[in-house]
Amino acid sequence: MQARNDITRWSIALLAAGLIALPVAATEKPGVELGFDVGHVNFDSEVSDDDATAFGLRGGYHFNKWFLLEGQLGTASGHDFSGDSKLNTMFVNSVFNFKVHPRVRPYLLAGVGRANLEFTGFGLKVDDTDTAYQMAAGSRFLFSDTGRMSARVEVSRMREGTFSETSNHTNVTTGLSWRLGRKS
Repeated sequence: MQARNDITRWSIALLAAGLIALPVAATEKPGVELGFDVGHVNFDSEVSDDDATAFGLRGGYHFNKWFLLEGQLGTASGHDFSGDSKLNTMFVNSVFNFKVHPRVRPYLLAGVGRANLEFTGFGLKVDDTDTAYQMAAGSRFLFSDTGRMSARVEVSRMREGTFSETSNHTNVTTGLSWRLGRKS
């Protein structure tokens, strides 16, 4: 029942974010952003005693200069004494951008999606899939005034409920993003 309440709350928050952005969208031309990330995941101690290397792909649509709705695919894998742990995620994120400097764009992110956690060890392989949530803070550092290419740094906290356990993972990632279309 708690998972259903969490899904409802996150869905309402994402919908509200999109609705808030719509009136402003008429004043800015939209644009597409594509990117990739690499980083470090600190697994919840109930999942693994090891940390993991993470890789991710992102693609999103800027409704205006303040709001981006993006899809994110990620994978993280690590190894400890009991075997291998692999976490695959898929999120839909609401990203709220701020402009503090012409080439620095901090942002806050909230996302909802799915997580698949897989363990392999001692001759066994088990996995489970459940709803996942994430919140993050990060920044884009634009390479030029056109804003078409940027470095992205992010710290996020993800919560997932695989194997009937609530696990919290902390991620630190960096990557590159390309903005297609007009100047951001």
